[in-house]
Amino acid sequence: MNTRLVCATALLVTHAFASGFVVAKTQVFEWDTELCHARATYDDQKVSAHQLQSTLALNADRLISLYDDKNAQAHNDAEHERIQNFLRNPSNFIAHPAVEVVRARMVQRDQFFYELDRVKRSARQAQQFQILDGFQPAQIPQCQTIARLLQSPASEQKTAAATRILSESCRDNASPKACVARSLNRWAQSADAMNLELLDYHWANCANHQQPDITDVERAASEKTFKQMVGKIRYDDCAEP
Repeated sequence: MNTRLVCATALLVTHAFASGFVVAKTQVFEWDTELCHARATYDDQKVSAHQLQSTLALNADRLISLYDDKNAQAHNDAEHERIQNFLRNPSNFIAHPAVEVVRARMVQRDQFFYELDRVKRSARQAQQFQILDGFQPAQIPQCQTIARLLQSPASEQKTAAATRILSESCRDNASPKACVARSLNRWAQSADAMNLELLDYHWANCANHQQPDITDVERAASEKTFKQMVGKIRYDDCAEP
């Protein structure tokens, strides 16, 4: 090899390390899909394994909580703070507008589920169902009808209206009549049973349908971005579908 070329190359390499230049390394990222184990290479100077893992979980809707009201409120408060801090930090994810759309929507979705659980818990504990009026996403006619019913005193008219709501929800049940009968049985045994079912099932389901959602197009764009950040994905150890 030409002596001058060797010397020039050596000087270039020496200068690169002296100036803090870091040579990109090809790394392997592995994860599990619903049916397979997957692996792909990635450039660790463009994206980190943490960002890939976080974006993968983001796209799969695995980063937010539904806030089980069986937990103490303090537990849910701490969980909410942890999730929000993570989601609100863009550096945890692949830096791309398509991913940013999903990240921002997930911040909203987590906030929605946290507030839904909190208002439902407060109304149940205080037996003050006007508290439901403070949950803005549920201020639509269908949900307000149930909230107004919850706020009304016990009467035959209230039971009749609640039964109509119950019958509508049982229409898709394997046995609609049995579905209605089970609830009516509970309502007859406890004065609070009807209100609890109206709150925890009927009102909560109506409110839940108002959650901020992510469109198929938005999710597909973010998933495409993830795939663009890694090399060819190889699948193995696949289970039968």
